[in-house]
Amino acid sequence: MKRNSIQIRSWIVRKGIRLSVLAKKLSVHHTLVSQTVSGTKHNRKVLKALRDLACPKKWLAFPPTSTTTHSGQPNRPPFEP
Repeated sequence: MKRNSIQIRSWIVRKGIRLSVLAKKLSVHHTLVSQTVSGTKHNRKVLKALRDLACPKKWLAFPPTSTTTHSGQPNRPPFEP
């Protein structure tokens, strides 16, 4: 499923959220927040923050999680409930 960046951006505007403020709170660069919203990046910290702010989960299109990496090492546990 593809991230719905248009819906997410309009939701952000309606809620009065500024990407730069969100980035500062998360201690990440504002371009990472923008790229995550647009779907070119998949930063878990940004996605979790948007979910915690009540952005509809169906628009976020979380990247698939797996229990192992390509090298066979355990992957970080998924943060979705």
